[in-house]
Amino acid sequence: MTKNILNIRFFLTKVKSGQKPNKSLEVCVDSLESVINAYEGGADRVELCSSLNEGGLTPSYGLFKSVRKYLDERDPERKFKVHSMIRCRPGDFNYSDLELETMFEDLKKLIELGSDGVVFGALTVDGLVDESVLNEFMKLIPHGVKTTFHRAFDVCSNHKNCFIQIENFGFDKLLTSGLKSNAFDGREIIKELVSMSKTLQVIAGAGINSKNLELILKETCVKEFHASCRTLRDSKMIFRNTQVPMGSPAYDEFSISVAQKEKVNELKEIFKKFY
Repeated sequence: MTKNILNIRFFLTKVKSGQKPNKSLEVCVDSLESVINAYEGGADRVELCSSLNEGGLTPSYGLFKSVRKYLDERDPERKFKVHSMIRCRPGDFNYSDLELETMFEDLKKLIELGSDGVVFGALTVDGLVDESVLNEFMKLIPHGVKTTFHRAFDVCSNHKNCFIQIENFGFDKLLTSGLKSNAFDGREIIKELVSMSKTLQVIAGAGINSKNLELILKETCVKEFHASCRTLRDSKMIFRNTQVPMGSPAYDEFSISVAQKEKVNELKEIFKKFY
């Protein structure tokens, strides 16, 4: 089956369901420098986080305000979107009441500050979507703020049931690597989810780069994808005490990870040519 036939079938499925397919490149970022590079590289939005090395956590108040200020000066119509991660800690996605209290407060504040969307998720101890928690989240989200269920989905216990739960809750988007460590390996499941969707926009994410993007787009028919486009730049420090780590010894504290404008642009060009 040719790429065009696949794309037409995908489009007709969405038209029947009443949803117009979107097309967007989202870059996950954890610094203002990375936001600038994503914006200048041609991305359509960012998923704003802290601690990408830990899978992405809630961004700080200061980071969000500096990002909003930078973008509003250059894009007053807010065509370029900022979706904020709501995740209070690394690790699993089953949260205590204390953790939820923190995340609810973060969510309210980031929406107040002008976040265009929020990214969150929660699972029960059995690995299913935690509907009671999602109910509480949804009560706090005003109309017009987009909602994305994040990659907690990729560690759920029954992906078909969880997909239906997420769609029935009214989420706008689902970020997934197809239950694998990267979207390339999970492309068969991503394709399955796209075909299951009635209203939920599937975003392919994790491990996407210029070498595998076209094949992922061709085989899954996703219209949105998510990438970090990161590269390492060397610290400006001259004196370096490497014997006293400030965090996990797995990370080089004198290498700083940032989104690279050229990588963003390269993915954008592949995306534009494909669609």
